[in-house]
Amino acid sequence: AGEPAPASARAAPAARPNGAVALAEAPAAAAADAREPKAQFKWSKAWYPVSPVSWLERGRPNEFRVLNRPLVAWYTGKQWAVAEDLCPHRAAPLSLGYVTDAGALACRYHGWEFESSGACSRVPWATDGEQEGRICSAPASRLRLVPCEVFDGLLWVWPDESETAEAECGLTPPAAMAHAALPGEWGMVELPVGYVPALENQFDPAHAEFLHAKFNDSDSAIGATNPTQFVPMTSFRVRPGSMSEKGFVVEHGGYNTSNEDVLGERTFIAPTSSRTEYSTKDGEPYLSAHVLYTPTEPNRVKMFTKFAPYQAGIEAGRGAKAARTAATARDNEPGAPPLERLQAWARNTHRSLLTQYLAQLVGNEDVRMGLQHGFSTAAYTLGDQDIAAMHGVEYSLSAAGRRWNEGGYFLPTQADAGVGAFRRWMESRAGGAVDWLRAGDCADGIAPLLPEGERYERFHRHTKHCKYCRAALAALGDAESACRTAAAPSLALGAALSVLGLERLGALALALGGALILEAEALADEAHEFKSGAPRRGYPLQRLW
Repeated sequence: AGEPAPASARAAPAARPNGAVALAEAPAAAAADAREPKAQFKWSKAWYPVSPVSWLERGRPNEFRVLNRPLVAWYTGKQWAVAEDLCPHRAAPLSLGYVTDAGALACRYHGWEFESSGACSRVPWATDGEQEGRICSAPASRLRLVPCEVFDGLLWVWPDESETAEAECGLTPPAAMAHAALPGEWGMVELPVGYVPALENQFDPAHAEFLHAKFNDSDSAIGATNPTQFVPMTSFRVRPGSMSEKGFVVEHGGYNTSNEDVLGERTFIAPTSSRTEYSTKDGEPYLSAHVLYTPTEPNRVKMFTKFAPYQAGIEAGRGAKAARTAATARDNEPGAPPLERLQAWARNTHRSLLTQYLAQLVGNEDVRMGLQHGFSTAAYTLGDQDIAAMHGVEYSLSAAGRRWNEGGYFLPTQADAGVGAFRRWMESRAGGAVDWLRAGDCADGIAPLLPEGERYERFHRHTKHCKYCRAALAALGDAESACRTAAAPSLALGAALSVLGLERLGALALALGGALILEAEALADEAHEFKSGAPRRGYPLQRLW
């Protein structure tokens, strides 16, 4: 079997009387696939995205992991270079170092410097030039370089450690190159769940209709204000002949009242790319979605996303229009208490003013971009809901010592076909689990139960990876400190003026000091959202629905 077939190769499905489409199952093709010899996917011999290029810092090292191998990327002034995050001198992390004006990567432990070729170019502790030359020419002083490439705004790496890595990577393009690039910027988060549950979630479109639904506060039932109602999936199959070590294609129908007549085609190109193309029953483009996954370490995976809707009013799932934080959704409902609605209005107004003026005050476009990222709480809310379910699945299977196909899962409906297809690919084509390059602290498939605060924290999920959010977080902290610093003398001046009998001036100074304290608290609240979804005050756990 070869690569997943392109969309043009899909056989035309038979039309149903009501205009929807039935995708017939193909048991004979599945049986043939089960009988044929199965080539195996090699985890290290593939391209993995590590970051949007625009999020990387050009003036300092950028650290990340792929298949649990620590790597460091730096900009040489002309191009990006990637190496193992380990100095050949004393094995210190090179990501602790710095980039010189000449574009060399310097180790902060003892100052050794390395060129983009991997060669050592400076040893400060050498006694003379001759000794430094001998050290720099020694093979043991070279960095372990990793092939890298920039494509569609992402930095990709080929983590294989063999001597043939440089030659082999040129024969295999990044998985995203198999599709036309979608417009817009990539989003990225690092989820505290494993690669397998994350991919299962991707091939389970039906989960959105309940997991991301808007529920009533009173009885926890699905609310009447949801934009769509679910529709049982009647068609979901692996395209015959598409399953191979390189991936597979699944075809399915709709799953809610908004998209029940829509056809979906999900192409998985191992190990990173899931591209979904939705079209109407008339063949018109409906929605494109591209999601990429990089297993970073056991029980953690990076996820990159792009979406391109082609028609107005698209409902990607029950929770599409309700994709707001639970608190904001409740506060803005007509029946919400007036005080809560006033607080929601004040919070949203404060955010809009911050987004408009704080970046201008500090003169930094990165801050403006970061504030937009940080205030996009809808994406965090959906992500928190996904994490709650995926982490629960991962931990439950691990704690019970069960495999998915040995009492772990019961997959009797058409809606379960995508999960079954991915699991079959993992078992028959990819060795059943991620093949980590470094053993790490725990084996794949053994999931620790994370405290809720760690599951839903935001700093390690997004902020630390994004230079825009780091800039915004720093600017918010500076603004908060400035407000608190200015509040103290204003309050002292107000008290002094009042004692001297200048009550009106004293009241103005006291009011200014109080306003500065309130603004400092508001800024601290905004900064907190870059680090955690849990409330800064009161009950320290967030509400998911």
